[in-house]
Amino acid sequence: ACGNTGYRGRIGIFELMMIDEPLRREILNNSAAQTIQRVAQQQGMRLLREDGARQVVAGVTSVEEVLAATQAAEV
Repeated sequence: ACGNTGYRGRIGIFELMMIDEPLRREILNNSAAQTIQRVAQQQGMRLLREDGARQVVAGVTSVEEVLAATQAAEV
C-alpha cells in the first residue's frame, strides 16, 4: 500500500561523474571542488536534484520527496 501518498516503493536518483580528459586535468591540478563540479556539469553530469526533477516530471515522485532526499547534498 502507498499509505495514501500516491507513491509506492522506492526509486533511485543518481549523480554520476564520468572522468574525461578536461575533468581529469582539474582533478590532477588539485582544483577547488566547485571548479571540478562546474567542469563535470559542463561535460554532462546531472546533479542529484536535477535527476530528481526528471523523476518529478515523469510523475514517479514528488518535489517534497526529492528535496528531503537531497537536502544533505546541497550543504
